[in-house]
Amino acid sequence: MRQFVGMFTLGGLIPPLYNAPSIMTRKLSVFVLFAIVWIFYSWTARSDGQPFVFEHGSTDHYNKLVDGFMEGHLYLSVLPDPRLLQAADPYEPSLNAPYRLHDASLFRGRYYLYFGPAPAVSLLLPFRMVTNLRLPERLAVALFLFAGLIVSYGCFQFLMQRFAPDAPMYFSVIAIALLGLGNFAPFILRRPGVYELAIACGYFYFFTAIYFLLTGHCREPKSNWRLAAAGICLGLAVASRPTYGVPALAVLGMAGAAFLRGSGGFRNWLKQALPLVLAFACMVLVLTYNYLRFENVLEFGQHYQLSSFRPGKIFSTDYFLYNFKIYLAAPARIDRHFPFFHLVTQPALLNAGLYGEPVGGILPTAPIAVLTLLLIPLWGGRAARRVQTTHSEPLRLLSTLFAACGFAMLVLLSFAGGITERYLLDFVPFFLFSALLVWLLLYRILQMRSVYRRAMNAVLILLLVFQVTLNVAVSLTGYYDNLLEENPVTYGKIRSWFSFIEPPVK
Repeated sequence: MRQFVGMFTLGGLIPPLYNAPSIMTRKLSVFVLFAIVWIFYSWTARSDGQPFVFEHGSTDHYNKLVDGFMEGHLYLSVLPDPRLLQAADPYEPSLNAPYRLHDASLFRGRYYLYFGPAPAVSLLLPFRMVTNLRLPERLAVALFLFAGLIVSYGCFQFLMQRFAPDAPMYFSVIAIALLGLGNFAPFILRRPGVYELAIACGYFYFFTAIYFLLTGHCREPKSNWRLAAAGICLGLAVASRPTYGVPALAVLGMAGAAFLRGSGGFRNWLKQALPLVLAFACMVLVLTYNYLRFENVLEFGQHYQLSSFRPGKIFSTDYFLYNFKIYLAAPARIDRHFPFFHLVTQPALLNAGLYGEPVGGILPTAPIAVLTLLLIPLWGGRAARRVQTTHSEPLRLLSTLFAACGFAMLVLLSFAGGITERYLLDFVPFFLFSALLVWLLLYRILQMRSVYRRAMNAVLILLLVFQVTLNVAVSLTGYYDNLLEENPVTYGKIRSWFSFIEPPVK
C-alpha cells in the first residue's frame, strides 16, 4: 500500500515518502487505472438506459451494412420506402422526412453508408461470423476507444522506456489520465452511434499503426511483420475516416526518411519500407469500394446524404475561418449549475449548408495541448542544445510529427461543412500525445533543477485536473443534456452528490 500511495505524489511535487514501487506494484497500478477507465467508458455508453444488447436483428447503420456484406452486396440490407423513391426530389428534407433512413446515402434506389467500412469489416463482421449475433454500435465505440487508449499508452511507454528510462512512474499515471479521460472520448460515449464509431475506429487504427511502426523499427532485430501490420493499420485508419489520409502520408514519409537514414543501403531501405506499401493497398481498396458503389472513386456518399438539412458543399474555403476559430478557441461555460462545465452551442450557417452543435475549442478545454507550442524553443536556442545533449532528439522529432498531424487534421476539418464536438477526437489525441512527449523532454531538461521542475509539474497537474474534470462533466450532458433526457433518475442521483455547490432555487 505504501508503494502504491507513493506513486501519487502529484507528479513529483511532494518528495516521495516511500521507496520506489516494485515492478509488480507498477503493473498492478496501471491495471487498476485501466480498469477504472473501462468501467467509466462502458457505464457512459449504456447509462442512457440502453444496455449492450446482442440482437439477432439489425437496428443500427453499421450492422445493416454487415447484413449487406453477408448477403454479397455493398448496400444496406434495408429497402427504401417506395414513397421516398417516388418523391419529386427525394433529397429534399421536407419531402423525405417521413420516409428516410436518417444520414444514409440514397443512390439508384439503394441505401449506402458514407461512413468508412473499416468498423464493419474489422470488428462487426468477424463478430457476426463467429457468434451469429449483432455487436451493438455503442459497445463497438467503447471497445475501439478503450483499445485506442491501450495502444496510445503502449506507444508512450515504449518511447519513455527507450529514450527516457530514468523518467519516474508518475508519467504513466499522467498518460492514462490524459489519453483516456482528457481527449473527449468520454463526451462521444454519451451518444455512441454510427458517427462516433467511425471516429473511434480511425483513432484506434492510427495509434495501433504507430505502435507497430515503433516496435517494428526501433527494436532489434527489426520486424517486417510489425511493419506490415503498421501499413495495414494505417490503411484501416483511412478506411475509417478518409481525413486520416493526411497524417498517414506524413507518417509514411517520416518512416521512409528514418529507414533511409539508418538502412545502410538502398536494398535494406527497400526491405523495411516495402511492408508499409500495404497502407496504399488498403487506400486503393477504399477507392475501389467507392467506385463500386457510386461509380466515382472520390465519392464517399455525402452528396447523396438524407438528412434534416440539405447539405451544401462538403468542403469549402468559405467555412475555414469560422470553423478554425471555433475549434481552436470556443470556450466552455463554467457556472454553479450541474455539471458545472457546459459546451456552448454554435450558431448554424444554414444558408451555407452548415450545421452547428455544442463545441469547446482545444485551447480553453484541452489546455495541456498548449505544451506543443514549446516545440518552437525546443528547436532553437539553448533549449534545443539541451535536448541534443540529453539524447532526446527522437522524442523531439516524434512530438513535432504528432503536433503537425494534429494541426493538419484541425486545418482539414475546418474546411468541412459542419461543426461538432466529436470531430475533436480526430485531432486532440495528436496534440495530447505530442504534449506528453514535450512534458517528458522538459522533465529531462530540468532534471537537475528540482525547484523549476516541481513548479512546472504543479502548473501542468492543475491543468490536467481541469481538463479531466471538464471531460467527465460534459460526458454527462453530451450534446443536449442526453443523460437528463433519457435517464433522469440516474442524472438526478449524480446531481444530488453535488447539491452543496449549486445555488438555492428561488
